[in-house]
Amino acid sequence: MRLTGIDLFRGMAIFGVVILHSDEGITVNLPLWTQMRIFASFAVPFFLALSFYLSCRKIYGSQGDYPLKARLTRLVIPYLFWTGLYLLYKLIKYALKGDFGQIVELGQDPIGLMVLGGAAFHLYFLPLLLMGTLAMKPLSPLTRHSRPVWLGLLGLGVSLLLYHLLEVSGNNFVTQGGVAFQGVQRALGVDWHTSPLLRMLGVWVAWLLRCFPYIFMAMILASPKIYPKLERKNGLYCALVLVAFGGVNQWGGEFLPVVLYEWSRGYLGLLSAIALSPYLPSQGWLKNLGLCSFGIYLLHLFIVEALQMLENKIYTEGIFRHSSLNLLVFAAVVFTVSWLLTDWLMGRKILAKWMFGA
Repeated sequence: MRLTGIDLFRGMAIFGVVILHSDEGITVNLPLWTQMRIFASFAVPFFLALSFYLSCRKIYGSQGDYPLKARLTRLVIPYLFWTGLYLLYKLIKYALKGDFGQIVELGQDPIGLMVLGGAAFHLYFLPLLLMGTLAMKPLSPLTRHSRPVWLGLLGLGVSLLLYHLLEVSGNNFVTQGGVAFQGVQRALGVDWHTSPLLRMLGVWVAWLLRCFPYIFMAMILASPKIYPKLERKNGLYCALVLVAFGGVNQWGGEFLPVVLYEWSRGYLGLLSAIALSPYLPSQGWLKNLGLCSFGIYLLHLFIVEALQMLENKIYTEGIFRHSSLNLLVFAAVVFTVSWLLTDWLMGRKILAKWMFGA
């Protein structure tokens, strides 16, 4: 049975990503925009929670077997395609501007560009998810244990602690620069950019530590003893989890540790999506939105830049930059155009395989 609430929340999360990337270049503090950004930033935690939950459902359903090759193909091929496309776009843009210094700068970090998602700042999510996917293979036999939920709880507690220590020690992955374990770097007096193998190893370890709490929670929720209860129609439970998601997502950062705040936003979003599903009738547009969400994520930055250039040509002062409402309209236009373009591209099977792994 397809969970319609998951399609809805996929769409909400993707729109959140578009909101986060729509204010590039804005230096003024717009009223309410900060609050909108806070709410929208549940997107990446939600997608991590959803991805590992669905993977664990498949693992339980196949008696512990995990089709790693198929999953990796759906991540690696689009990652390489979009890395090449964004890199080509930047080279052409800088060449047309005559900014050859930027071209030289691009060539100084091949590891960041090709392995760590440096071609566009949102591409890091694919190798992050890839590391978590690789980790699920050796962890999948735990689902055949007689008490997988207890093992999941133990793993969840340990992994949350390790991820918390990574964060508070200042060693977590930083998108800008594509590095992790900066504290270790300072202590050792080593420059990660001159030690590419150590740099990659550090980033991969940081990504694994981020993924483990999501994986172990997925192992718990996807257990055959747990997930059927989550999918039952229960009005009170649905209302409570939606209120919890809204409250924690908007204000949890004021009282929760960073790691617990991030992780809880992802899973409260997932639980809300599942709980809401029995109340949402099957809708073709919602299913299409769910199927197109990955593509919207990958291509929306092109649309952001294209519409910003068009806006600056027509309105020299940038009409969409004057208020939070105008900027929200801009994000909605980007989202709509990205969705329509993704839907059209999904109908081109060969191209869709390379672009979206579909």
